[in-house]
Amino acid sequence: MAYFLEEPTPNGQKPGAPRALIIAPTRELALQIEKDAKALARFTQLNVASVVGGMDYQKQRESLGSKIDILVATPGRLLDFHQKRDIDLNEVEVLVLDEADRMLSMGFIPDVKRIIRYTPKKEERQTFLSRPPLLTIS
Repeated sequence: MAYFLEEPTPNGQKPGAPRALIIAPTRELALQIEKDAKALARFTQLNVASVVGGMDYQKQRESLGSKIDILVATPGRLLDFHQKRDIDLNEVEVLVLDEADRMLSMGFIPDVKRIIRYTPKKEERQTFLSRPPLLTIS
């Protein structure tokens, strides 16, 4: 978020074209990330939205009609919106694959590869992979 607060928004940023894309393996995790991101962005001009399966499609579609700085999504719903041209991933500057190991073990490899192909070349975006913390028993 600090990067987006320091770097100006690209001229002509289209609605539905996020600057940051966070992909999570489950709806629950994506909604938690969105909640936390909105709390962090509360006193800024940054706009946070989410698209996840199992939630009101039309309501999510309406949220894509404005400028989006950070989009949190599950792979399937993201691809649905991209296929219908409601989301444009050509302006993604930061891509985060949250709980990447879990997402890939859940069978999202083909979907994640497709999503990555829709974003700018790796030289033009930053990519982060995360995994859940390891539990230690003492």
